Amino acid sequence: MHEENRVQSANMEAMLHDAGFRIVENMKNSKDLRLIEKALGVLANDGLYACYVFCLSLDSKKDKETNNENRANVIQVLFENPLKKIALILNDEFKNTINYLEQCSKNLNKLMIVKEMLEKIYIYARYHAQPELKTRNE
Repeated sequence: MHEENRVQSANMEAMLHDAGFRIVENMKNSKDLRLIEKALGVLANDGLYACYVFCLSLDSKKDKETNNENRANVIQVLFENPLKKIALILNDEFKNTINYLEQCSKNLNKLMIVKEMLEKIYIYARYHAQPELKTRNE
C-alpha cells in the first residue's frame, strides 16, 4: 500500500512539474515571465481568490510597452490551465474557474491542498523561467 502511495505522489509531482513548464512555454515575452513571481507572491500572501483576481486584473490591463497581442492570455496561462491540471490530479470535475473555486471553498482542506499545489506549480514555473529569461534578454 505504501508503494502505491509513493507512485501516486511521484505521478502528482510530475504532473505539477509539467504544469509549471507549460506556463513558461506559453509565456510570450520576458515581462510575462516575471508575472510568475508576482502571482506566487499574491497566492502565498493573500490566497487563491486573490491570485485569481490578480490574474484577471493583468488580463484587463492595457500594456503600454508592448502590444496586447504579444502578451499571453494571463488568466488562462497562469491560473485556469494549472487549476484544470489540479482538478485532474484530484479527480475533480472542472466546469469553469469560478465553479471550481466555489467547490473548493466548501471544504477548507481541499482549498488548502489546491493552494499548495498551485504554489508548487508556480515554483516549478519560476525555476523554468530563470534560464528562459536569460536567453530571451540576450
